[in-house]
Amino acid sequence: MVKSDKIDQMSTKDPSFYIVNLPEEDYIQCVLFALASYYNNIQTTMDFASTGVKRDVGDYVNDITIGKLAEMAVKRFLQGQYGLEADLDFDFYEDASQIDDGDIRWIKTKDGKKIARPHLHPIDIKSTKGTSKWLLIRKEEFDNRCYDMYVSVKISIPESHLVDFLGGEKIDTMVASLKDNSELSKKHMGMLVSALKKKHEALFPIKAEVMGWIGRNELIEKINKQRKMHAQLKILATEYTALKNKKREVKGATEQMKAERRAIQAKQTEFRKKMEVAVRDLMAVEFARGEEVFDPDLPHNGSFSIKANNYGVMIYKMNRDTDFLVKELLKPVS
Repeated sequence: MVKSDKIDQMSTKDPSFYIVNLPEEDYIQCVLFALASYYNNIQTTMDFASTGVKRDVGDYVNDITIGKLAEMAVKRFLQGQYGLEADLDFDFYEDASQIDDGDIRWIKTKDGKKIARPHLHPIDIKSTKGTSKWLLIRKEEFDNRCYDMYVSVKISIPESHLVDFLGGEKIDTMVASLKDNSELSKKHMGMLVSALKKKHEALFPIKAEVMGWIGRNELIEKINKQRKMHAQLKILATEYTALKNKKREVKGATEQMKAERRAIQAKQTEFRKKMEVAVRDLMAVEFARGEEVFDPDLPHNGSFSIKANNYGVMIYKMNRDTDFLVKELLKPVS
């Protein structure tokens, strides 16, 4: 299991160190993988991360594409910044339990030595949208798939990317062309690539950012540490809201009424400062379906601003010490 004494350390490296530019060939590989997965019913199409119901083709292909782009970003990041070659899993599995070995199958070091990841610490590379700050880990997934590391990658891509890519193309023909390596298949893929370039010239390169990582042990520690903190925030928010409502009820222009409103305002300020102090240390939040949680970047006036759709953990601040992460990736079998 991964264990670090630098749980909350943020790297002092230049922010550009974590930026990866993904070329068009990465995008096309990820889209075609997602399409083949869906139409061959290879992988699950259940959307547990949001509603728990079956996803349609658009949602499924978009989710898988962005997830695979995140894996590509980590692969290129390790190659560009550390000279490591990572092999990703683009195989198809009929049994979903077979994908529990992690997103990186092996890593090749500069001296050519291969390190097989599934036999060490399985890694889950998770994508977030370009506007998101949170890494979501579903409770069911955390309990049933024992990944030792979670790496978060932000993918900045227009929501319309699939519409532009698939526009005018027959999906059945596209998927059929994935099943062989014939000259017709190569020609069809070439036509798709050419059409994509014309439709999406401004898309490439796709910007990805390695946001950070967290080990399983650290995650458990964060959850245990911050359950009380989150409960405290809820109590403070409730009291703050009660003061706000009370202030509205105090009407009139007399000196007594003005003094009473000032006293309430002072208490509100006190509660807001307490919330801000608590939120500054907020790293992770355990949540339940329908529950709202704090966004640490917003002013705290007693409201919870992020609504959860499922059950799990949201991680806000992660370890960005990728030097330590690489040491973990290269750790031999104990």
